[in-house]
Amino acid sequence: YQEILERWRKSDTAIMTLGSFPLVPDHGTALRFGKKLTQEKAVGSLLSYFFNLQGEQIQGDDDYAIQIPLRLLSRIKHVIGIVPLEANISAVISCLRTGYIRHLVIAEQTAEEVINQDEKGTR
Repeated sequence: YQEILERWRKSDTAIMTLGSFPLVPDHGTALRFGKKLTQEKAVGSLLSYFFNLQGEQIQGDDDYAIQIPLRLLSRIKHVIGIVPLEANISAVISCLRTGYIRHLVIAEQTAEEVINQDEKGTR
């Protein structure tokens, strides 16, 4: 783990998919979070971290996932988010609100939907 952690510290680029909740395939969320994601209204995910519509992280009591810590992700210069064509618009808004994404790969129509939805008051 120390070796992987050191690589994360030295990374200047990260590429990830902006995900929706619930996820398919599932990331073991029931074991990691219980009912917390539903109760706290998770809509989006980055890597295997989950966020509500405001972009606030939802933490599980028994989260065992080994992944880059968010404090290190926030230091990476180029964090590229890829939005799948079937993306949930609320999930995209949630992930963007986290502040981690620096660059976005998104279809024009999906981008327009995100802008329109955000302007309608999903604040």
